[in-house]
Amino acid sequence: MRTASSPPVHRTLARWLFLVLSLLTVQAWAATPMIATGDSHSCGLLSSGAVQCWGVNSDGQLGNGTTADSSNPVNVAGIADAIAIAAGGSHSCAVLSSGAVQCWGLNSSGQLGDGSTAARNSPVTVPGVSNATSVAAGGSHTCAIVNGGAVKCWGSNAYGQLGNNGISNNLTSIVNATSVSAAGSHSCAVLSSGAVQCWGLNTYGQLGSGTTNNSAIPVTVVGISTAKSVSTGSAHSCVVLGTGAVQCWGYNLYQQLGNGGNTNSSTPVTVSGVSTASAVSAGESKTCAVLSSGAIKCWGAGSFGQLGNGSLGWYSTAMSVTGMSTATAVSAGGKWHACALLSSILAPPAGQAFLKKHGHSTDIPDVPELDSSPTL
Repeated sequence: MRTASSPPVHRTLARWLFLVLSLLTVQAWAATPMIATGDSHSCGLLSSGAVQCWGVNSDGQLGNGTTADSSNPVNVAGIADAIAIAAGGSHSCAVLSSGAVQCWGLNSSGQLGDGSTAARNSPVTVPGVSNATSVAAGGSHTCAIVNGGAVKCWGSNAYGQLGNNGISNNLTSIVNATSVSAAGSHSCAVLSSGAVQCWGLNTYGQLGSGTTNNSAIPVTVVGISTAKSVSTGSAHSCVVLGTGAVQCWGYNLYQQLGNGGNTNSSTPVTVSGVSTASAVSAGESKTCAVLSSGAIKCWGAGSFGQLGNGSLGWYSTAMSVTGMSTATAVSAGGKWHACALLSSILAPPAGQAFLKKHGHSTDIPDVPELDSSPTL
């Protein structure tokens, strides 16, 4: 006999069913963890959709509402449903599950996209950007893939790095991008055909067009038709090909092209010793690739240990990062550090730094990004 204090059986079952369905709904959505490195800060995307950042915070690039540096990950304010992240020179951005983009940090060139040039220490929404699926942050500009393949950029356009030929709508001519990357003053995108197009500063051949002429519109990289992903460093660019090989082009003083030499190249050259890459990341003076085995190889300048091979040398061919066997992603965008995401951990908080960030040193000067007379 049911007492007055006992709920009906069907009501109890309904409540349990609602609880189970609610839990299943919550657990059914999960972001794919990501790691991103800026000049002197890093960010991680958690599977929950939250974002955490750490490192230098002088311009608010950690996004926690302060400008205090942090050696531990701090929560980015107000973001709980991110699906992608990017870290630029001194700013950071995230794509939300709604397709909106939010950015924070340095904004001297309008790279946050909020219509101002004021730095922000917490995220602001980029107006006019919707249906975004990925975002890329450069030194002072930002790009996103929107509406299924269009590329939209904002921020500094001194060297044509927005790719819009000076037209104010910020849309490039690209409509079928699958991957986009932004660096110091140039940008690149992989097209659905497997071709790659780049635009912006080209002093060292970083656009891969066979010339050193800057371009305010996308130009096709010579000889690439099976690219899977692209990554831009300060003055060089790299792709993973369908075969698993990696090719790079542009500035090579620090041997960051990985072809055994240190001569700049305006067309792609093949990285020695890498044939099974699944991802590549180009930084200021180094490059790293994740292999299908979960190992990581890096090449270029390693004066602060940023190649992760236990040495402080420079290497013109790919060297294995010590102890890496379960990596799923790598970010070498930092000036003197790199980070990897491992399948075995989700800390801190969504990736593990295998190199410690060091301060500025004259041992490795900044890679030149600008010339005195841009040609657009």
